[in-house]
Amino acid sequence: MIKRLLLSIFLLLGGLTGLQAQSALDVSCNLTVADEWLDDCLLQLMRQCDAPLSFQTAIIPPRKINVQFSDAPLREILNKLLENTDLSFQDIEGQVVLFKKPPSNYTISGFITEGTSGEPLQGATIYDWEQNKGAVANAYGFYSLTLPSGETTLSVSYVGHQNQTFKLDLQSNQVLNIEMLSNLDLPQVVVTPKLEKLEKSEQEISAFAIQPDAIEQLPSLGGEPDLLRVTHLLPGVETGADGVGGIFVRGGSADQNLVLIDGVPVYNVFHAAGMFSVFNTNAIRSAKLLKGGFPARYGGRLSSVLDIRMKEGNMKAFKGQADIGLMTGRLTLEGPIVKDKASFFISARRSFLDFYLPALSAKWKEKNNNEDGETDYLFYDFNAKINYRISQKDQIFLSLYTGRDLFMDQAEASFALNGINSQGDPVEFRTTQRYEDQLEWGNTVSAFRWNHVVNKKLFSNFTLTYSKLGVGIDYFTQDLLDRIVADEATNITNLANIGRFNSSIEDVGGKVDFDFVPSSKHYIRLGLGITGRSFVPGALYFNGLSSDTTAFTGQLSNEQIRSTEYYIYAEDEVQFSDRFLMNIGLRASNLSLDDINYGYLQPRLSLNWLVSKRLVYRAAFSRMVQYLHLLSQSGFGLPSDLWVSSTKDVAPQTSWQVVTGIDYELKDFGELTAEVYYKNMDQLINYTEGANFLNNWEENITVGEGTTYGFELMIKKTSGKTTGWLSYNYAFANRTFEKINLGRTYPFRYDRRHSAKLVLSHWLSPKVQLTANWIFSTGSAFSAALEKFYIVDPETGRVDELLDFQEKNKFRLRNYHRLDIGANFLLSDQDKAVSHTLKLGIYNLYNRRNPLYYKLRSYVELENNSLQINRRYVEVPMLPFLPSVNYTIKF
Repeated sequence: MIKRLLLSIFLLLGGLTGLQAQSALDVSCNLTVADEWLDDCLLQLMRQCDAPLSFQTAIIPPRKINVQFSDAPLREILNKLLENTDLSFQDIEGQVVLFKKPPSNYTISGFITEGTSGEPLQGATIYDWEQNKGAVANAYGFYSLTLPSGETTLSVSYVGHQNQTFKLDLQSNQVLNIEMLSNLDLPQVVVTPKLEKLEKSEQEISAFAIQPDAIEQLPSLGGEPDLLRVTHLLPGVETGADGVGGIFVRGGSADQNLVLIDGVPVYNVFHAAGMFSVFNTNAIRSAKLLKGGFPARYGGRLSSVLDIRMKEGNMKAFKGQADIGLMTGRLTLEGPIVKDKASFFISARRSFLDFYLPALSAKWKEKNNNEDGETDYLFYDFNAKINYRISQKDQIFLSLYTGRDLFMDQAEASFALNGINSQGDPVEFRTTQRYEDQLEWGNTVSAFRWNHVVNKKLFSNFTLTYSKLGVGIDYFTQDLLDRIVADEATNITNLANIGRFNSSIEDVGGKVDFDFVPSSKHYIRLGLGITGRSFVPGALYFNGLSSDTTAFTGQLSNEQIRSTEYYIYAEDEVQFSDRFLMNIGLRASNLSLDDINYGYLQPRLSLNWLVSKRLVYRAAFSRMVQYLHLLSQSGFGLPSDLWVSSTKDVAPQTSWQVVTGIDYELKDFGELTAEVYYKNMDQLINYTEGANFLNNWEENITVGEGTTYGFELMIKKTSGKTTGWLSYNYAFANRTFEKINLGRTYPFRYDRRHSAKLVLSHWLSPKVQLTANWIFSTGSAFSAALEKFYIVDPETGRVDELLDFQEKNKFRLRNYHRLDIGANFLLSDQDKAVSHTLKLGIYNLYNRRNPLYYKLRSYVELENNSLQINRRYVEVPMLPFLPSVNYTIKF
């Protein structure tokens, strides 16, 4: 800065004096040199011509000169000597000063894609090591890098692909589209499970990129690879036994996770209450999980963001893949409609459970419960996308996801009890139990997207979105108790429990996002959006004594609630130095509902400090707002859980979180990551104690708060034939509600004090891979009834039995642990036109019967010749030892 200031003064003074005298640059000189260094030529010029030159030797480039001048002006000679260098000269008061020209900056921009398919490579890096400047491709593969003019060497890299190097002479803005090829010479790089911290400008704290290969290669349930089961292996992510109940991130609830498919929110992400997710692995291009330190571009949930990008479709050639396992089958097709211009992608998945589950369940019910009935279950998914490149600057996409679940469970059982009454006469009772549950639910998600490169530094994305979750449930249970006298039955009790549930949540929205890269020091993101949302919560419930269950009639409440959500955000990723990076952002949002408006400002701040070559310190603060709530009776993430909107009497959920930690590179081994976090949540809602499944949910809730805090540690091994990671977290998660537990703080259901997870992968050979994962966690908290008492309705005289649970979540399930193993066999070279893979696995190798919950069951028994109804807690276990096989063919 000082040098530039002095030079400017010299130039100004030189300009003034030049008006009064002939410039020293006009003096004629003679110079003849052959194969001499430039600095020697300048010195010779000073001696022979008495040229008043002034320069620093350090700025003179090492180049040889061959010139011959006779009676030529000094200006002409210097122009020739300094040709094609970054030097210039100026006459300042008769002294000719040589100096470096201020560099001109030019921008290189374009798209980085996969060479064999044309898929964008989000997170690919392009770097100039001399200037120590780089850029990262965004979700659509676009990058922009501004560098000084002149020769530059660029290095481009992406996990599992061959590095590329480009040498450019940068004299103008350039468009450089880059295609990268897979590294087939190192198969372990391609298929080894990898969990990579985000690169360079996308180094967000508590953020993890999950490679699709990690999903495919890890041990899986029933041979079905699953994205959400990989997230279970990360520190800070908890779930119920064997995945039932969803995911709970850093003590948050299941509804506090923002799950996006191509930028569109999905409201129910599970099949079978959490045992499988709705994401077909064959359709996933990339996935990123954020547990904290959220950038301003994300909003609407409190605890986490899972950003999933689906494949765009192969632009180069027709490809296909078929998978078949014990529980599901998948088929994927993709290819060009017009080569390098338009493509399609379709992928479908269907479960096979309905082929054999009814027969197996009928035998199980008869053997274990003496019941006559069966269970049936079916789910399917369908993904499709069309991708059309209009020009080098414009591309449009149309994507669709739809999935459905169909479940039925029904049975009937009768048994007799014989005894002697007080008069010594024989008595006989017969009980009959019937139940039938029918559930159907599903998601539909679609998006229309237009990408437009406004200029070399500005990228825009316009999106129209649609998302809907629909749920329909009918259930019926009946308990009959008859007294048998002379082969004739006299009904004593007919208890009916009838319910019908229909609900939906539907979104229609639009948004626009901009990525602006003014220089290598700034990456600015701007955006705004609007979402119209409608809710249809409806439930009908009956539970009582009756002699005629068919007489039941009722009306289903289907009152529709409509709301509109607006948001705008801005964030700037500032590179203050080579060692210090900060992301500063602000998000503003508003919910409009009838005559009510809720508006919030949500500041975001994160920083990365490179303490040393191996140590990075990170910290972040984020404020989040959520306008949606999920009411759950069971706590197991069932589709009957009710999505509701904030209303006049129910304010939006809010939270703030601070997190700090380090990343330390372990030389020739991998990386160690440690983080500490604290999160506070307000305006949480829950059903009050004793609330039933009623139509008016607002009258049966209570409002409270939650606090969570903990420590997370993760060690990753990324080199050698054996790779993987070990994680541990120590955490607390509490809730406080005015009308629950007498207002006292209690542990959240998924409060897990200790949790440890180990993931390993070992290559026996280039075609044989062994994998394993082991999980341990403290048991979930739960409540148990310790006493019972009776109350009498003064109007009807009816006697009801109530259970006293005393302290909320006072007890713990047994500790959870499970070992899964797998073996992957590459039956052919992966670069062949047709390749085959066989995967074998065992889920829960040592058959640990992990409890899902304890159920209070009623038993009708004769005690001292009297009919008694006794209750006992029965452990409900989850999945036992379960082998799996999966075969894949790619063509």
